[in-house]
This record gives sequence, structure tokens and C-alpha cells, in this order.
Amino acid sequence: MKYIFTLLITFLINQNHLLAQVDSSTINKNSIKDTNTPIKLDTLPFEKVYLGKSKITFNETIHDFGKVKQNRPVTCIFIFTNTSNEEIAITEVQRSCGCTTPDWNQDPVLKGKTGKISVAYNSSNIGEFSKSISIKFSNGDMEFLTLKGIVESIKSDPSLPLITPDH
Repeated sequence: MKYIFTLLITFLINQNHLLAQVDSSTINKNSIKDTNTPIKLDTLPFEKVYLGKSKITFNETIHDFGKVKQNRPVTCIFIFTNTSNEEIAITEVQRSCGCTTPDWNQDPVLKGKTGKISVAYNSSNIGEFSKSISIKFSNGDMEFLTLKGIVESIKSDPSLPLITPDH
């Protein structure tokens, strides 16, 4: 046991000693970088992905319904403008849950023209909500839309008739 312990200590000391040594013959002027030299990058993909430089502009990306009554579906319309130099179309729409129902025109939107996405929310659950919809366009752009609000119990307003959702 004493032999193994001595061997282990010797190994660790030699390893640290070897790591601490620097062989100056391997360093040459080519391995030292000038950190003041600017690097040219192609920034188009970076701007599109990280800075949100989309070719589609929306009138709003977050719609707050405020207070809505339970079991009273609500709808909003998101309007977008094609600010690119080509026609675009919506290629895919994904919703965060089944309580939102998006509807849109499949036809391409010409440059400078507007399109719309209608989104209905089924207000069956009481409480705050925040639901998202992701939109993919034919030019590769993607946008996220959000619906939010507070669903109040129908019992808080007895003058309204009770409407139950279809099953």
C-alpha cells in the first residue's frame, strides 16, 4: 500500500512538472495573433436569425384580449406586410395548444401587399392565459405571435346566458 501511495504521488508531481514547462522552441511569430486585426464576417444570416431583420412586418405580434368571459370564444386578426422584393406565402403554422385555432389564406402575398392570420381562442379555462403561434414563411422567415388575457367565470355576470362548448 505504501508503495502504491508513493508511486501515485510521484506520478502527480511529475505530471504537474511536465505541464508547467513550456517549450519555447515551439513558439514562433506565426503562432502569435494580432488581436487588433478586424475580422470580416458575412452578417446576413446572423442578422436574419439573431437580430430579427425579417422581410415581413406585423401590425402587432402580441394581442391582449384583456378580460374575457368563460366559454365565449374570442378572435383577433394579425395583419402583416410583405416588405421583401419577392412574393411570399405562409408555409406552416403551429400552435402551442388546441385551444387556439389559426386561419390564413394560402395564396402568396405580393411585395408591398398585406396578408392576415385570424386566430380564435376557446376561452373554456378560467384564469390567465398566454398562447403562442409560430408562423413560417416561404422565404425562410419565422414569426411568433402571442395571445393573452384573463378568462373570468361566466358566473360573475349572471345577465349573460350560459353557452357550452360543442363536443
